[in-house]
Amino acid sequence: MVPLKSRAFAIQEEKNNRRKLRILQVRQQERAIASRVRENVENHKKQEIQSIAEKLHEEFALQNDVEISKSKEKYSKGLSEVGKAQNLAKDYVMEHALYQVNQIKNKRVADQRYNAAIQHMHTVEEMKQQKEQENKDRRIKVAVKEKLRSKQVAMLPSPSVSQDTENSVTTTVQTTVRSCDTFCATMNEEEGDNAREAARDEEETQEKLEQGKLCMQTVQQERAQLRYLSAIKRSKLNRDYNHLEKE
Repeated sequence: MVPLKSRAFAIQEEKNNRRKLRILQVRQQERAIASRVRENVENHKKQEIQSIAEKLHEEFALQNDVEISKSKEKYSKGLSEVGKAQNLAKDYVMEHALYQVNQIKNKRVADQRYNAAIQHMHTVEEMKQQKEQENKDRRIKVAVKEKLRSKQVAMLPSPSVSQDTENSVTTTVQTTVRSCDTFCATMNEEEGDNAREAARDEEETQEKLEQGKLCMQTVQQERAQLRYLSAIKRSKLNRDYNHLEKE
């Protein structure tokens, strides 16, 4: 027989062991639960981090696509601007060359017109001098003829001769006087014709001089207009060139 005291001690010991066992089981369960909780928390954190990373990656990819699209657009626009600048430069070179050619042509035409106007003025001046010389020659001829007429009158005989001689002389004088009158009338008529011709020549000379002045004024106006157009075109070309340099 086991003593009662020993039996009670054994029961108590068994209770204590069972309680310790339950405590150990509870602790193990708590550890397992805590482990599962920590695992769930870590998994949740990982999922949150993964989700945030995916969102950030999507945002970055979207922003990157937008930036790439903008860069491509800017690149295309830059290429277009470069192409336009090259075309403008080519057009500028061609326009400048054409402008130089036109300037040379216009200068040649202006010089030709100027030389023609100068030549016309010289011709008119020479014609005027020639007419003046002809008028002088006519006046000299008239003076010479007048002297000859005076000499012929001075050579007439004196009135102290006989009647017959007087009659003859009278007839001769009358004939001479008529001849002188006819000569004077002819000379006066010639002088009148010469005066009218000289007046007409003077009028023609004045008209030619006026035409020469008009030609000179026209040439000067055309030169001024050409210089004005040249200055405008040069200013436009300079603005285009400065614009190209800025671009």
